[in-house]
Amino acid sequence: MGFNFFKRLNLFAIIIFLAMSSVVAKDIKVPQETASLRITYDGKPFEGENLSGSDILLFSILFEGEDLSAEDFEVFQEYYNDLLGKVRKGRTENELENAELIMKVMYDNVLSNYSRRQTKLSVMFKTGNYNCVSSSLLFLALAKDCGLDARIQETSVHAFITVYTKDGQKFDVETTNPAGVNPGEKKMISQNSSGSKKYTIVPKTYYSNRVEISDRKAVTLPAKNICAELSDRNEFEKGIPLAASVYEFVTKEKAAVRKDYDAMCANFAAYANQNRQYEAALKLLRAVMDYYGKSDLLVRNYNDIAYNAVAESCNINDFKNARNLLVSYNYYLTEKTTQEIIDMIFESEMLEEIQDLMHQNKFLEAAKLADEALLRQSQNQQFKKAKSNSLYNHGVTVHNQVVPLLNNKEYKEALQILENALKDNPSNQMINDDIKKIKSRM
Repeated sequence: MGFNFFKRLNLFAIIIFLAMSSVVAKDIKVPQETASLRITYDGKPFEGENLSGSDILLFSILFEGEDLSAEDFEVFQEYYNDLLGKVRKGRTENELENAELIMKVMYDNVLSNYSRRQTKLSVMFKTGNYNCVSSSLLFLALAKDCGLDARIQETSVHAFITVYTKDGQKFDVETTNPAGVNPGEKKMISQNSSGSKKYTIVPKTYYSNRVEISDRKAVTLPAKNICAELSDRNEFEKGIPLAASVYEFVTKEKAAVRKDYDAMCANFAAYANQNRQYEAALKLLRAVMDYYGKSDLLVRNYNDIAYNAVAESCNINDFKNARNLLVSYNYYLTEKTTQEIIDMIFESEMLEEIQDLMHQNKFLEAAKLADEALLRQSQNQQFKKAKSNSLYNHGVTVHNQVVPLLNNKEYKEALQILENALKDNPSNQMINDDIKKIKSRM
């Protein structure tokens, strides 16, 4: 008897409808929950907060999560050094001019095509394709190595630069536009031989709710975008360890980064749950919480999926396994969920027993069992319905028993049967109506 106790999970754009008939189980490998990248200098964890330009280049590429060789890094470093040489050669004492110089060097030598998802510096150097993250990181590196106080600003949909000047002023840099220094200001971009000038204004777009982030978080932005894409493709074996690497590396923005990491883990759990791979989901969630500590999101997901795992056993009447699962999953269960699971097991087991009795036409026994169940769960509508159905079916059975007697006018015998039945089922309308009929005929 399937009572469908499953809970539905709606997590981070993964909508899961737990309909048993529409889900095909498949083996899902539990991802490594801890960091895949261990950022070290000379075998020791990197401790710095303010990174040099070369640090930014190195870490940004490392956080792409690709297996690049030392030779690959050397090529990118040489490319970067060439750009840096061009900037240093042309720089002045004016910080705004130096920012414009950096942008010119970037667009003359590297940046050619904007690509919204192209967040990797390694790809940017090879192809010229860039987005706000990859171009901002390159600007940040060059700016720092040229003495500018540059910092990355992050919004929910964008990244850009703010440069702080020595006289206490500041200006923004929109790195996705070659004329993006100090956006919102009118500036000349060309002048022809006749002396006519062409001006442009770069709009300040996507700049609301900005958050200035540390250098350590800035270099992890490629990983953040890559993790989002990996999650969309259900490639959690790569995405979760990479997200853990970000969490371990960032120091000042731990809480925000933990949310991103937990979201990745929650999406894996939802994916496994969708495929009825509850053990895989719960194993990952428990491992994460054991290692990094609990979070509200992961605890909530753990509880919902544990409930679904037990529910599957209840729905196939494997109550022994349901009770075993409750014990084995109890570590991160809340008191509320634990009680819900206990109630679910009790309800499903009692309903199954009641139904078995009804199949044997033992309707009074079924009604009695439903009554016993209601002593524990007085508001349970399933038990109330089961009791009502049992008593109704008992009345039908008695009625069908006395009909032949009534047809043969054996009223006394029929009345005796009905009155005996009434003692066990006093409110049954059918029995009471039959008694009235017989008495009216006698």
